[in-house]
Amino acid sequence: TLFRSQQVQQQKPAIVVEEWVAPSVDKAKWTKEQCSEWVGQLGAVYKQYTAAFVDNGIDGEFFAELDDEILKEIVTSALHRKKILSAWGKLQNN
Repeated sequence: TLFRSQQVQQQKPAIVVEEWVAPSVDKAKWTKEQCSEWVGQLGAVYKQYTAAFVDNGIDGEFFAELDDEILKEIVTSALHRKKILSAWGKLQNN
C-alpha cells in the first residue's frame, strides 16, 4: 500500500495580548469596573474575583478602605488577599 503524504499548511490563529492600561485619574476615583479590571490583570488566577468586585461595588474609594478582614468576604485565599492589597498599596496615583 502506498500512502501519499500531503503537507497541509495551517494558519495559526493570531494571539492578541491586551495590555491593561491604568485609568488616567487618581485610583481613589476609579469605578468598580476599573478596579475589577485591575484585579483581573494581576494574573489569570485573579480573574475569578472580578465579578465579585463589581457585584460588591468596590470602587477606588472603597478599595482604599479595604483590609484583610473585609476582603476575606470575597477573596478566600489569604495569599491572594495579600497580593491584592500589596499591589494596590504600590499602585501609583496618576
